[in-house]
Amino acid sequence: AVYEIEWHKGLSLELPWIRPARTAVTLFVLSARRRRESRDWDGALEDAAAGLQLARDTARVPLLIYFLVGNSMTLTMLDELRTTLQEADLPSDAAARLAEVLARAEENLPSPADAVESERALANETMRDAVRGGRLSDIGGPEAIRAMLWRQGFSLRIAAADLDERYEQVVNALRENQARPFAEAASEYDLLTPEGRSDNPLEDLLLVSVANVDRSSREILAKLRLLRAGFAERAGRGIPPPADPFDGKPM
Repeated sequence: AVYEIEWHKGLSLELPWIRPARTAVTLFVLSARRRRESRDWDGALEDAAAGLQLARDTARVPLLIYFLVGNSMTLTMLDELRTTLQEADLPSDAAARLAEVLARAEENLPSPADAVESERALANETMRDAVRGGRLSDIGGPEAIRAMLWRQGFSLRIAAADLDERYEQVVNALRENQARPFAEAASEYDLLTPEGRSDNPLEDLLLVSVANVDRSSREILAKLRLLRAGFAERAGRGIPPPADPFDGKPM
């Protein structure tokens, strides 16, 4: 199926293909399981690679909710690969190819900072439409945002500038804290949040998601690295213990 993406809806963007995409990943998992059980290792590898690619494509959509959805899809696929790793008769050549698939998946994993930067561009465009008097009334669309901010006594232009500045702060915080232990990073993210809630609900929606976005990415990295190391060992190509994304220590 071909779906038209209505980018003009801005933050109210709806992606009708997300549900079918999640279903497709589930089907890739089931197909990989069936092929694994029938010892069709090449077929299981093809399904794993396709499922991981679809998950990454979903995570690259410029809205944080879809970044998290894509990460969830990746974790679903990795759970199946963990079962594959435990198969006693997994051939070494199949293990080696699966290790390569996971290495590519790690290299192409979208970063949380890039995900926020992408949403920032979409948010700025939505706010510009609101300032210009755009009439789209969907939740998150220009007219709805204009009405919401007007009821709270906001100047649209000031709110737009404040929101862009907040996005920039979040992007910088994510980039600066990726190499830090998560506990330290989470403390830094807490400093971005004003006491209580801000007057601008759009900022609140962004701020409450920062730590979750970082945690989700680190969880995927940890599982990718452990599985890659496991498949490399099964292939007779042991690699040094990978670093834990949460604290930097060997796993």
